[in-house]
Amino acid sequence: MAALDEPLTAAALQAACEGKTHSLKGLDVAAVTADLAKLSPAEAAALAARMDALRPSIDVDALARSLLDPLARTRSLADAGDALTVDAAYAIQKRCRQLREAGGERIVGHKVGCASEAVRASLGVVSPVRGDLWEREQRVDGAVVALARFADLAVEGELCLELFATSGAVEDWLCVYAPVVELHHVYRNCARPQRAAEIVAKNALHAGVVCGVGWSKPTRLGDVPLDVELKVTIDGVLRDVATLGGLDAGGARGVAGTVRWLADALAADGARLRPGYRVLAATPGALIPLAAGDTEVVVSFGSQVVSMAVGDDDAADDAPNPRAETEASGHMAWGDAT
Repeated sequence: MAALDEPLTAAALQAACEGKTHSLKGLDVAAVTADLAKLSPAEAAALAARMDALRPSIDVDALARSLLDPLARTRSLADAGDALTVDAAYAIQKRCRQLREAGGERIVGHKVGCASEAVRASLGVVSPVRGDLWEREQRVDGAVVALARFADLAVEGELCLELFATSGAVEDWLCVYAPVVELHHVYRNCARPQRAAEIVAKNALHAGVVCGVGWSKPTRLGDVPLDVELKVTIDGVLRDVATLGGLDAGGARGVAGTVRWLADALAADGARLRPGYRVLAATPGALIPLAAGDTEVVVSFGSQVVSMAVGDDDAADDAPNPRAETEASGHMAWGDAT
């Protein structure tokens, strides 16, 4: 394609419809608006097609491969610039999923993020996001986690749902639940316009969970308590308190609302939530960075409690066996049922 070197004026619009190139420099908004109103449907369609062709493109596979090692702290997404849209980011996330599955990893569920106005404002995004939960990133109560194994580790207190039944109205699905410490790689380097896309491409910043072993009794999703305090304590200091009644996913409130949003989003991508899957239904609470010197994180949901230790690299538990814990507790092993 030839260099773009003409102002986008009435003549440039006509040139675009004829297949010639043009530039966005010297934009005359009044002239463009007037000329757009004069275009016939066929001319408008031709112009739209030409504009689409001029949009920058990205290499989804290359970007996905660059993200497989979060510790590499790649600038590949930042370098993509305006081409990194949220739709492109979900394509990158999907390609990452394919590459990880091809390498022998297994999905055990999904997560919802950015499901409150406060969290969205703090991260610079405008809608909820979703990501995948991976078997090798599941840890159990008492796990030791090393800061060095994460790209700027931060934690959230979340509620993990394990689904038993996924037919009928979402509010009537059956689950058990337990508090978790959600782990995040929070290293980011994209400018604010691409912030949401960066979060999506990086699997909603998810880096695993430490899950409690004291699961609830089977409960309807619509009956998961929304007024119980979800508390995060670090080294004995209360750092965050939230209730799940503050969740808001596109107007859908509470845990059932975020799960419904997730189910709809997955269905649009040809996937679904299955009995046995785990779901992080999001939290309106804060994302808390960990620092050298922090030693213990505790998350409680009423009487249910989970904790993790922060240790050196040699002490870190990088080979948990949460499936054994799940089966020992009498719960369904994830994803076995269809």
